[in-house]
Amino acid sequence: GYLASLPIFQPEDCSFELDLSIWEERTAASVLVRIAMQEKIENIRDYALVLPDETHFQFEQGIPVQWAQPEEVPQDGKLSFRYICSPEDQAVTVRRDIARKRAGWNTNIEADGITWWTSLVEVPDCVQDFFFQCMRHFKDPDEFFNMADDKDQGTLSYTDFASVFAQLEWQSYVEDTELIKEVFRQLDTNNSGEVSQDEWGRLRQMWKELRLSILELFQHLDRTYNGDSDAAWSDIDSSGRGSIDAHSWQTAVSQRLGYFGPVATIFRYVEKGGFVNSEGWRTLKAFWQ
Repeated sequence: GYLASLPIFQPEDCSFELDLSIWEERTAASVLVRIAMQEKIENIRDYALVLPDETHFQFEQGIPVQWAQPEEVPQDGKLSFRYICSPEDQAVTVRRDIARKRAGWNTNIEADGITWWTSLVEVPDCVQDFFFQCMRHFKDPDEFFNMADDKDQGTLSYTDFASVFAQLEWQSYVEDTELIKEVFRQLDTNNSGEVSQDEWGRLRQMWKELRLSILELFQHLDRTYNGDSDAAWSDIDSSGRGSIDAHSWQTAVSQRLGYFGPVATIFRYVEKGGFVNSEGWRTLKAFWQ
């Protein structure tokens, strides 16, 4: 059911769309409000409730804390919101206890027993764009953090963060300071005015996700092409032009290679000017070899 699959242990960056006419989904809403009350009620963001008559519920004082009780949640309407929580605010014991009581989980797991993960497609577009910009220039996201944290404070102020874009000559950001501010706001998940090492860990988790996506693709190619990944590239670039655009990439990988995993993010990692060429393919091969 819905409760059993609810990401109680890591709701971060998840977008929820709940039908409150269904008991399980009302209970799910209550569970997430209860967690937020123990962490920060402001963790529930971008919320909206569309009632059956198409009018919008008026959240005059934010999410009602009474909704922590399932019977207090409205019994009709479509509720949508995102859950964002700073690592410093995560109350894992609370999440675990609620998972046991409400979702039937049987676990004694602690925070250090959880492999934290962030999907590339769940983060805001500006964070995803910033991540790929970093990974085209650095070996891992921490290199940007270390460059900005030149005083070894372990946190980044907005001034620290913004100064790096000019140093790297990333003109699309230098010419749009509002974009830099928006990326910083999204990374500063607890709105403290600084980005901590733990908050930066979100980008490390995205890096793990990207590497896993690449390895899964090449694991498939290793089986399908008996280890000859160059033959796979020849099938992708069947026209022999030496490069391929995003649409053709996704079509070729699914229809010619028979792989149906996430490949759009892999394309973004190695594309140049909207195309992947043989150099980009060699970059991907290096992960497998």
